[in-house]
Amino acid sequence: MKNKSSYFFTAFLLISVPTSVIAVNFQRYSSSMPAYSADELSRTTLLGILGSCGNTSNLDDNCVVQNLERVATEENNSEAKSLLADYEAALHEGRGDQPECQTEDHMQVNRIIGHCVLLLNYYALDTNDKEAAIAQFGTCLQGGMIGLAYQGNLAAQLVLSDIFNEKGLSDQASLWRNSAKTRKNTEDYQLMVRCYGG
Repeated sequence: MKNKSSYFFTAFLLISVPTSVIAVNFQRYSSSMPAYSADELSRTTLLGILGSCGNTSNLDDNCVVQNLERVATEENNSEAKSLLADYEAALHEGRGDQPECQTEDHMQVNRIIGHCVLLLNYYALDTNDKEAAIAQFGTCLQGGMIGLAYQGNLAAQLVLSDIFNEKGLSDQASLWRNSAKTRKNTEDYQLMVRCYGG
């Protein structure tokens, strides 16, 4: 039986909020999920890569990326290429390829998103259950953003506010939104809005 939070986060991924300050397309990653649709040989290869680089609670992103690049090139593995493309897209969320958007806060948030994309695919391979993988993706994003938000990361506070809002947890969403709004008249806040665009 699927847990209630799995359905909440799945709904979060499928809903677009035009009033959001932060526009991150999480649905892109959950609908793509190259590992879930991989054939048996590719699944074995990808699971071997992910397993050799740690486990679900301690995954070495650099190790995964290096091995995916090797397999994508040497074996022309299309699932490895797709997973790399999703990871790279996560690192460039919020116009992350533009120099003015490459702030430490912004890059930390994008690294969390990239890490969670790798874990999403790891869970999809490990459990062969798309809903469970999406629920774990949500848990990863929320946990990573909470850690950064408590450290004062403005981008994480705004993303976290949207995550909680979509889960129907308005008190927690307000807490993070209000925390971010204390810096609304700062250059950092304006830059974050320009980079992530809502």
